[in-house]
Amino acid sequence: MLSAPATAVSIFHREDVGENFASWVAELHARAENAPGFDSARISAPEAQSFEWAWMQSDVRSAALPEPRKQLTGDFSAISHSTPFGSLVRVEDGRTQVTPDWKTAMLVLLVLYPTVMTLSRFVGPILDDVGAPPWLSMWLSQILSVGLMTYFFMPAVTGWFRRWLDPIDGAGRRLSLIGALTVVLVYALTLTVFASIKWLQFWDYLD
Repeated sequence: MLSAPATAVSIFHREDVGENFASWVAELHARAENAPGFDSARISAPEAQSFEWAWMQSDVRSAALPEPRKQLTGDFSAISHSTPFGSLVRVEDGRTQVTPDWKTAMLVLLVLYPTVMTLSRFVGPILDDVGAPPWLSMWLSQILSVGLMTYFFMPAVTGWFRRWLDPIDGAGRRLSLIGALTVVLVYALTLTVFASIKWLQFWDYLD
């Protein structure tokens, strides 16, 4: 008779969980007992005055992982995912880390400025010609710019700057500085383009 492999779930909590946390977990376990595949559950409390539930960071877990990892086609220690507007979310050893806000903001501005300028040049006059009032024209332009950034421009630029945006690999000062300087150089390039090429200056094409 073959039995299905067991699945272990660990909860890692670092903040003050409060005195009712243990009773809440006990109630959760009681509800899970009748679920298919449930075997048992146990919660190990930390030492007094310490609220770090440290299984994910324990030496015992670290020592036990190498052997089962050899049997897997993929690893379970790190997960990364990029959001539509440039942030990279990485879960490694149970700890979630996200791209610093200043990097995300720099990248959004990098894409937003040329997008808005280009749409203002080519879409704005069309909306003006069909009689759209300014408040409606701006709203329609924003729908188009958000859609283009979400599904096309930001995913592409995020891929180019992925290592810089990575909250772990890109956390070093040297890489952070190089990436930031690169973004600033692209700022300067786009500003120069829109300042010097008259054909791209939308204000010359509005009534």
